Amino acid sequence: MRKDFVFQAKRDNLPEILKTVSDAFSPYVSDEILFARLKLCVEEIVVNIADYAYSDKGGMVYISCDFDENTKILKLDFADEGMP
Repeated sequence: MRKDFVFQAKRDNLPEILKTVSDAFSPYVSDEILFARLKLCVEEIVVNIADYAYSDKGGMVYISCDFDENTKILKLDFADEGMP
């Protein structure tokens, strides 16, 4: 099942982004340590996009959460339109 999200890439939006993305992958991750690590990864990626890809001008971050029932693989994709 795939879920796509779009957020304004700002540090102020981090709590909302973490909650939304965590809610999307929580049904597929039962291990608490793995869950915490995934949240940390999401936080690091979003902060890097906000701070380095867009700096002061701002922009959007696109996040996809996809779980493949057959392979039991959870995939998180992040995209932005900021500076490389």
